[in-house]
Amino acid sequence: TTTTTTTTTTSTTTTSALQCLGGWEGPACDVAVDNCNPDPCSGHGTCVNGEFADPPSFDPFVCDCDPGFAS
Repeated sequence: TTTTTTTTTTSTTTTSALQCLGGWEGPACDVAVDNCNPDPCSGHGTCVNGEFADPPSFDPFVCDCDPGFAS
């Protein structure tokens, strides 16, 4: 005689109607949106999220272009 025991697990996911301000995402709106993914500088410069650029920019991203390239 063979006895088989089956266990069923139920998980519940709670979602909220939280809307993050522009530039932020995640369940607590504490993750900065990566505007540099995928590479908008096409491999010819370094992408920096606008708020972290020097000087800061209102643009979503800034390309620090390699010599001979312009944004």
